[in-house]
Amino acid sequence: MSKIVFFDLETTGIERDPNNVRIVEISALKVDSNTLEEIDRLYYKCNNGDVPISPGATAVHGISEEDVKDLPTFHVIAKDVYKFFEGCDIGGYYSTFYDVPILNMSFLRAGLNWNFRQ
Repeated sequence: MSKIVFFDLETTGIERDPNNVRIVEISALKVDSNTLEEIDRLYYKCNNGDVPISPGATAVHGISEEDVKDLPTFHVIAKDVYKFFEGCDIGGYYSTFYDVPILNMSFLRAGLNWNFRQ
């Protein structure tokens, strides 16, 4: 069975440099690519670690420093997210230009090598 994961990230800012952005929320839906039937869902909110959430980002997604201060960083949940994406094609709005590079860099910081091109 071929699978597709559609996902979206909310981050600390709108900067496109993945080195300067952290994930504060990830949601994903895994579907069978033939039937589009739902297989699984994933959702996490994350602490932003050492990168502050910009006021502009909070204005867009509504997530503040206070909302995530007691949550684990992406580094802590990265293996679960990685396993969720494993063996799947990916999709999402504007994901190639923003979400995929941010997620890839976040996996790399967690010691995981995600070959999203395959």
